[in-house]
Amino acid sequence: MRVGQFRRVGLLRFHGAALFLSLCGCDPNILLGARPVGEPPDAFSDAAATEDRSIADGAIFDSSAISDMLSDRGAIRDSSGMPDGIPDVSVIDTGVIVDSGQGNERIVDATPTIFWSADHETGDLSAWHAGGAAAGGGQYAAAGQTEVSRERARSGAHAVKLTIDTSDRTDRTARLYRRTVSGGAYYSAWFWFNQTHTPDEWWSIFLFRAQRDPNDIETFVNLWNLDVERPDGGPMTLSFYDHLTQKFTRSSTPMPLVAGQWTHIEAFFNYAPPDATRITVWQDGQLIFDLGGLGQAPSSFLYWCVGTGSNGLMPRVSTIYIDDAAIAAGRLWPGGGG
Repeated sequence: MRVGQFRRVGLLRFHGAALFLSLCGCDPNILLGARPVGEPPDAFSDAAATEDRSIADGAIFDSSAISDMLSDRGAIRDSSGMPDGIPDVSVIDTGVIVDSGQGNERIVDATPTIFWSADHETGDLSAWHAGGAAAGGGQYAAAGQTEVSRERARSGAHAVKLTIDTSDRTDRTARLYRRTVSGGAYYSAWFWFNQTHTPDEWWSIFLFRAQRDPNDIETFVNLWNLDVERPDGGPMTLSFYDHLTQKFTRSSTPMPLVAGQWTHIEAFFNYAPPDATRITVWQDGQLIFDLGGLGQAPSSFLYWCVGTGSNGLMPRVSTIYIDDAAIAAGRLWPGGGG
């Protein structure tokens, strides 16, 4: 069920659910949490994750009560979408909207605040460069190529095409970046891999990094990456690399990255030094990483980057496409939200 369908059925289902809960002796207003009606949820509201409250806490009001209440009535069929088995529930002021896709009913926020987005329909990279390199964003490359192309698009007619040639087995990159939002926010983009590759050592596509000097991109320090791996010649999968500790984390439930189709990658990032930073990652709507207690960056100038970078791939030349990138106050989900 897509967003348009959410909007048509959400209000009716909300009223029905409210009536049902009233008859059962439950206060339906619990589903609205403590926010006044008409105030949109955002990353800076009381519902947002903070340094001492996880994304799961920020996404659910009175999580134990709602979980018990809805689970008893069969409203939640899948609790795997949030950290620690918490039912995949968020609350919005306009009503409860149920996504019945793939056999799972979820209550989702269909209207998160969008801080920034790029659909590339201008035919250029102006959205990435908006606000300037230090406070906004831009692009960087090490012998890589970045261009807006009409060859493939997730929506509209354009997407970003990024190509690297790793034949010489030195570091090659082609990336786009944006300054991160103060407080917790959700960073997402759609990725298309032209073909399956096996990295010699590393291949990163989604990362957070710092710059000691926001006006000098050469002062960067990589912090946390999502890398592509291909263990034992199997499907491509994502792993997490922490540059501060030099440790890899691999998902206990890895999902394949399939070449020749669009994949949605979304990460909640809340920088809370010195040791309460949190990154939670979903691939095509499914939770794959939830990492807290991350360390402190050497600078407060932080940036989110997407693109491609490696020091050796097989086949050597790699092309990926990226489209519909966004920074938002709430989850956008694949095929939903905003």
